[in-house]
Amino acid sequence: DTNWQCVSGNGTASTAADTGVQFFGAHQYDIVLDMSTSGTLNCSVSVDGGAYSTVTKSTNLPTATAGLGLQLTTTALSNSSRSMLVSYAYLQQQ
Repeated sequence: DTNWQCVSGNGTASTAADTGVQFFGAHQYDIVLDMSTSGTLNCSVSVDGGAYSTVTKSTNLPTATAGLGLQLTTTALSNSSRSMLVSYAYLQQQ
């Protein structure tokens, strides 16, 4: 897809939700994943410091007691950019 996707999985199944934010090379993206409300995942994406576009998922989420880790990957499905510069990543779990 050409848009950022919010993907969640529970160890058995995974699903994606389209954020509506298109990916362009040489731009800065701010991506926030918020699971502070039980049973929901809010995915917010901002381009170059602009307004956030947010989608909310409530399916295929990890359990409340599951330990979470941080993973950043790039998958190129066509002849396109194959690298991603990450300047900051942070995970907080309570």
